[in-house]
Amino acid sequence: SLDTLVENHRAFLRFLERRVGSRETAEDLLQDAFGRALTKLETLRDGESAVAWFYRLLRNAVIDHYRRQATRTAALASLAAELD
Repeated sequence: SLDTLVENHRAFLRFLERRVGSRETAEDLLQDAFGRALTKLETLRDGESAVAWFYRLLRNAVIDHYRRQATRTAALASLAAELD
């Protein structure tokens, strides 16, 4: 339930911060994840732990974060090469 997720807020934030190295980025990712969770909580299967489900959502958010970062870095490198 959403209450369970809110109760684990600090643990989720630590999980993200350890993986992205920035409190600000971790807070942004967590806020986005809570927003997604609000719309997807009903997809939980009977007996599935909301906390385990949310950690999977957070893990995917971290992966997406690094993919976006790599894409931006590649785009900047390409632009820099064109300008040289």
